[in-house]
Amino acid sequence: MFNLFKRFFKIVRAETGSILDKIEDPIKLAEQNIKNLKKELEISLKNLVKIRAVLNILKRELQEKYKQAMNYERQATAILEKAQENMVNEQEADKLASELIIKRSQAYIQATRIAESVNQQEMLTNQFESKIKDLKVQVTSWQEELTILKARYKIATSIKRINKQFCSIDSENTANILANIKDKIIEEESLAQAYEYVSEFDCGQENKINNRLMGTDKLAVAGSLAEIKTRLLTKKD
Repeated sequence: MFNLFKRFFKIVRAETGSILDKIEDPIKLAEQNIKNLKKELEISLKNLVKIRAVLNILKRELQEKYKQAMNYERQATAILEKAQENMVNEQEADKLASELIIKRSQAYIQATRIAESVNQQEMLTNQFESKIKDLKVQVTSWQEELTILKARYKIATSIKRINKQFCSIDSENTANILANIKDKIIEEESLAQAYEYVSEFDCGQENKINNRLMGTDKLAVAGSLAEIKTRLLTKKD
């Protein structure tokens, strides 16, 4: 069973290793692309601010043209009113009023052109701003996805390394080594028991011999003692 797993992991290791090697470079490429997009996004935001500033200038100019047109109309009306009240010559008033009306018309024409330009530029600016917002969201999404992919890649490489170590284990050799160690230990234990038995046997025999010698010595001492006592009794007689 272990050998089956070992062969399986070797196949998986070969395939996974090839895939992971091909993934590492695209990850770096994706990081660089996102980095470049962030720079472009920053530049686009700065340009958007500048465009908005130009639009604000055009809008102020548009308002100014409308004010000029209204002011020319008020002036023309005031002159004509004075002519009606005989405060100014009617022909002179008509001439001045006509000139003011022409200026009013020119101001309205200029205002209309500016308004058309403002509307067109504002529409384009809004589209540009919308694209910038979409790009910002997309870049953020890509950044988050890349972070997840990098984490998955690290996990995959770690698992690959563990599986590689797992596949490199020689189970049969390890089992043989452990069996040899076990046999050596059993042999040493058997020898230890044998030496213990021999030691106990030798000590027992030695004790028996000593005891016998001690018994023989006691008999000899007792015999010598009796002999001496006999000699002493003989001398007294």
